Amino acid sequence: MIVNQWYVFVNGFRNATDSIWSELYFIFWYLFVTNIGLNICLALSGDIHDAKKKRADQHEELIVSNMYDIYRSDIKEPTSTEINQRLYQHPYINFREISSERRIIST
Repeated sequence: MIVNQWYVFVNGFRNATDSIWSELYFIFWYLFVTNIGLNICLALSGDIHDAKKKRADQHEELIVSNMYDIYRSDIKEPTSTEINQRLYQHPYINFREISSERRIIST
């Protein structure tokens, strides 16, 4: 609970409970949330930003337009004969070469 007039809540709870422990609870809660909790969040976000910036500075020559560019050096593309061999071995589709004479006749 971080509000501008947190002492109003403290006085209200202290009057309602007739105990100083409620006032101490709110004071410790306020100190913890504002000083420790928010500082931890800011420190973590700053650390993440610094780590990303260092990583980007180390790899600034790498310009990637799509995922294929990242793995292009690792990909071994098959030759056209390898592709044709795999197509001819297909169990359900009959890929057969059409003779050149047939192509001329059909066109």
